[in-house]
Amino acid sequence: MNTKFRFLTLMNVALAAVTMSPVLAQDVGRVSPAALPLPLPNSEPVAPKALRSQNPWNLPMTGEWKFALTHGRVKAGRFEQDQAARLGITASSSEDRHPPEDAFDGTNDTRWCASDSSFPQWLQTDLGRNQTVKGIKLAWENGAGGYQCRIEGRKEGGNWVTLVDAAAEPGLGDGPVKMTPAEVRYVKITVLNHAGNNWASIREFEVHLDQGGQDVAWKPLAQKLPADSESALDAFAAVNFDDSGWGNLPVPANWEMYGYSTPTYASVDNTVGEYRRWMEVPADWTGRKIYWHFDGALDGAEVFINGEKAGYHESGYTAWNIDLTGLVKPGQRNLFAVRVSKSVSSLRDGRLSMHGRHLPGHLADCGAGHPRGGHHGADAAGCGLPECHAQGRGANCGDGGRIGFPHRRLV
Repeated sequence: MNTKFRFLTLMNVALAAVTMSPVLAQDVGRVSPAALPLPLPNSEPVAPKALRSQNPWNLPMTGEWKFALTHGRVKAGRFEQDQAARLGITASSSEDRHPPEDAFDGTNDTRWCASDSSFPQWLQTDLGRNQTVKGIKLAWENGAGGYQCRIEGRKEGGNWVTLVDAAAEPGLGDGPVKMTPAEVRYVKITVLNHAGNNWASIREFEVHLDQGGQDVAWKPLAQKLPADSESALDAFAAVNFDDSGWGNLPVPANWEMYGYSTPTYASVDNTVGEYRRWMEVPADWTGRKIYWHFDGALDGAEVFINGEKAGYHESGYTAWNIDLTGLVKPGQRNLFAVRVSKSVSSLRDGRLSMHGRHLPGHLADCGAGHPRGGHHGADAAGCGLPECHAQGRGANCGDGGRIGFPHRRLV
């Protein structure tokens, strides 16, 4: 399933427009070439990016966004984080009936399983703080072994270091794994291949800690965490949130193609992309209505401005607007944040789009703007943010990044 923004635009409309007659209001999208901020040639096409970047009604937002991956789903328009994610247990992918937390529940009757047969696949746990890992014990779905894998650890704020290297044949099977004790906070196992073509599937990933000289098995599911409040779930969109540890993802881009999660195509997993970007909004947008326009978002997109939730929309390939008037502060730097969920209430596994199977993790084209008598769109596709720019009304930016005016198309 893919989560993608196909085209995103922020638009600013003169407040006086609301007092127009119904006839004029219906024709608000039609403007003469002479009224545009840029001259239009008689015959030569104007490149969309050039038009957008030189248009004072547009706020270009293409380029890098801060990005992080989490896990959850949207139910009845509200985001719910998975129990595993709240406990710091994450995976590259998982089947719904075999979630990642099942590898830490202390029984071989359950298991974590990747969503398909592709490799690599990984499973990771957060120990909560730096602790001394003295041993690891594995129980695979196929106890005969043959799993070529690598186990790594990372200190808080540090880099991944190899704890166990079994990337070559014969790989690993059930039982304790020899390793040198290491002080780490995060422990991850990456399954690279299997000799018998079995999927990545682990019944138990048992991490043993040295706590005061005692051998203690890490049991994250023993923690009884209270339900996260809505403010806690939305903390990533706060202006004082520290995103220095986040990665950078270009927009437009697909997060799956950048290795953040395994492509799922026709199936749906619970990966969620969170995006942040600071942009200065022009001071002369003061007194105008400001909109953010999406041509599509796959599949659920929550929009935040300066820490405040501006709106939500789900179901891809449908155009929609978010009114940011009163939330955006012209003449200042503003924080734009978006959370894109692949698993939403309106979604069905195996759904096909008009373009074929979905590939999530892509945000295509987005922007902000103040309308001046037209309609601006932004194209976003996949699980992630689209190419972004902020626009003022006067043009029609359609699918594929084309920009057009009534009776005239610029390509």
